[in-house]
Amino acid sequence: MHVGEMRSTVREFCAGAPLGDVAVLKLDALAESSPDLENRPAGIQGYAPDQELEKLRAMREGTLGRCDAGFLDAGRKFLKAVLIVALASACSEPAPPEFSPSVAYHFEPANEPGSVEVVMTLPSAPGGSLELRRPPQRFGPFSDLARGIELGDVEGASLENTEDPGTLRLVWTHPGQPARIHYRLKQLYPGAPHDRMRVFWPAFQPDYWYFSATAALLAPVWPGPFAVTVFFAPPAGMRDWKLVSSRGVAEDCATGCQIEFRVDDASELHADVSTALVFMFGRTALRHHVLFPEDAERRNEIYIAIYGLPEYAENQESLLEGLEKIVRTHQEFWGDPVYPSFVINIIGFENDAPNNFGGFNASQIFNSFVPRHAMGKAWAQGDRMLPRTDWVGLLSHVAHEYGHTWIHPGLVDGETEKPGYFVWLMEGATEYRADRVLLGAGLIDMNAYVKRFNQKLGRYDGPYASARSADLESILAGFWSGDYAIQRQPYLRGNLLAHDWNARILRRGVPGTNFDALLREWVEQGRRTPLSAARIDSLSREFIEEGVASDVQQHWLEGEIVSLDPDALGRCFSLEAHDGVRQFERRSGITDAEWVAACRREPPGWSAPRPRPAQTQLRFDRAPLPGT
Repeated sequence: MHVGEMRSTVREFCAGAPLGDVAVLKLDALAESSPDLENRPAGIQGYAPDQELEKLRAMREGTLGRCDAGFLDAGRKFLKAVLIVALASACSEPAPPEFSPSVAYHFEPANEPGSVEVVMTLPSAPGGSLELRRPPQRFGPFSDLARGIELGDVEGASLENTEDPGTLRLVWTHPGQPARIHYRLKQLYPGAPHDRMRVFWPAFQPDYWYFSATAALLAPVWPGPFAVTVFFAPPAGMRDWKLVSSRGVAEDCATGCQIEFRVDDASELHADVSTALVFMFGRTALRHHVLFPEDAERRNEIYIAIYGLPEYAENQESLLEGLEKIVRTHQEFWGDPVYPSFVINIIGFENDAPNNFGGFNASQIFNSFVPRHAMGKAWAQGDRMLPRTDWVGLLSHVAHEYGHTWIHPGLVDGETEKPGYFVWLMEGATEYRADRVLLGAGLIDMNAYVKRFNQKLGRYDGPYASARSADLESILAGFWSGDYAIQRQPYLRGNLLAHDWNARILRRGVPGTNFDALLREWVEQGRRTPLSAARIDSLSREFIEEGVASDVQQHWLEGEIVSLDPDALGRCFSLEAHDGVRQFERRSGITDAEWVAACRREPPGWSAPRPRPAQTQLRFDRAPLPGT
């Protein structure tokens, strides 16, 4: 058989040659060429009709056309198969070999304290090379995350630098074979986490390993979806370690735990911390709780993992109860979250300030860094897990971070305004909602609510007054410097503005309107289309006649001191100033009966959240984990 002739024949068919002509040419392609090959078709010129199969079948017996039709009918199944294969080969370019992009990471203990060994495995990429992205340089000069990766041996390929210091190029030396990159991932500071500024950095302690994909992984730069496998091997003798991650939980990791999932593109592995994938592997007190178990459409699973704080284990029921109330109250106000499970990590760090909580809400996981200063026998033996001040501080911290499930950067169009423009909304409005959630959940009363607000107002007017007049550029420049007065400005200013706007909205007297309703309107609209500053202002004018843009400009961008409405906490409280520090106090003339009836339990304008339908939940593509 002359394959070349056959391919030529099929190309004639693809180009539009009549089927009869193709059949004759096909016969020539199936046999050895003869000297009279070129003259062979000459004998039938003018004898056969148009080369259409039905006309060939209609010719009388003994004619070449009728024989050709019989040949075609008898071998049509064979010809169909041959033509399909030949057409795929001849009518199109050869298909490239199938390539399934994937990456695997294997973590195991290192001999050097405060580090782990990582083996990254990649299949041979088309073209024989692939770009890898280092961890980004974010969070200020003290968090050059790429310093945590110490490159080692490379098998089956070589690594080259590129013009971009944030990337490397992997070049295969054995095409078709996988490549393996060995590197050591190091903790960039000594000891356990001891500074809320380092909540984004990897930590490798004797009892646990903690890191986000953003801060710890070399990531392949593939343009589309790819598979990710992460395997954890515990240190020798550690048979009680568990894996808690953004994409799954496993409780039996005596011989190691593996998690498999897909990402849409490489940006998910180096995402912003608000959407980062987080992994926590170690000895933990792990609790599992199901919300709405009776409703399959709303069923959510909550995991609480406690690391480095064994004293928490004695009071987990109090913590679990408080966290459940926070989650339920958030969901009653906003609607159900858009994921089937959520993880709360509580990690101890050493700090002298008992209320200096740090943390961030990432992809399906919230990380809370709790100061060890709060630990001790008296603290652990009480009926609460922390002294009341710290207990409420921890609950408010969780309520704030969990609130970012709904108030997050995806709601706003960050390209339309200068960097940082929307931080007052992201942090300040979330701070406002956090204490409202504690109040609505019954975890604090109005007295405690006012006390917490006075603490924040006192810091704004007192110890943090040095930063009250800082403009946006100054806040962004100093945010990661460790200056706590600067760091707290978005939280304080946004919260104060929210209370001020709430009072002005209530004064208009429109039933059912308050700042909570405006905030929910912003969030609902932002879910559909990211909001610009102009859109935020136009939506606010349905609640506040003058809108919010001028206040944001004056008090957030330019640093003008926020002047609070005297009724910001309702008619039961008056705003007083003592040595330049403003505080709200119980208004004189309010009787005890009025206090009990109208002032003690609810903030001004408090209203029950309107019912909301459950949202469609995302189902992540992940393999079952061992031990689950």
